[in-house]
Amino acid sequence: MNKITISGVIGFGEVDADEIINQLESFNGDLVVELDSVGGSVVSGIKIANAIRDYRAKGNNVEILGGAVVASIATYIAMQGTSFTVRDNTTFMIHNAYLPVIGDYVKLRKMAEISEGLSTILAKDYSKKSKIDEKEIKALMSEE
Repeated sequence: MNKITISGVIGFGEVDADEIINQLESFNGDLVVELDSVGGSVVSGIKIANAIRDYRAKGNNVEILGGAVVASIATYIAMQGTSFTVRDNTTFMIHNAYLPVIGDYVKLRKMAEISEGLSTILAKDYSKKSKIDEKEIKALMSEE
């Protein structure tokens, strides 16, 4: 059985999206992903999620196992598996997309729009996977 471990902060020098993608490209058949992450870069997380989604689309089963924490963008990665299992002591936390922003009011407004758009992308997938209404998911994301 193929196995990938995603442990640590996604992007920012810890969990490298391109490394995960390269691993997936070398695999064939079912996959287990051990996921233990507080989250990290939204863009890197989406790259990993898309790679897992593409791997699954080839007819492979992808079992994702949650570790101590599955939070932020790591939860989006978790949604891409054929199955996702958490332990009874796994912390699972969703929230709106965070973006590092410095700038004037024009830049802040633009980044707020981008954050809202990314959050909507995440909410749609959470809703689809969980069968919870998207509006309710968005409220949960706003509450963290």
